[in-house]
Amino acid sequence: MGKYVILIAEFHKLHNDPCWCLFINLLYFKCFIVFVLYG
Repeated sequence: MGKYVILIAEFHKLHNDPCWCLFINLLYFKCFIVFVLYG
């Protein structure tokens, strides 16, 4: 579970860059679903 925390932290860092916003939001959403289903 620790790696999920690290990934989310990295996503939040990149999220400050407007160019990454949509991409990161999609990745975050997919990872969240995977975490809920399989975590």
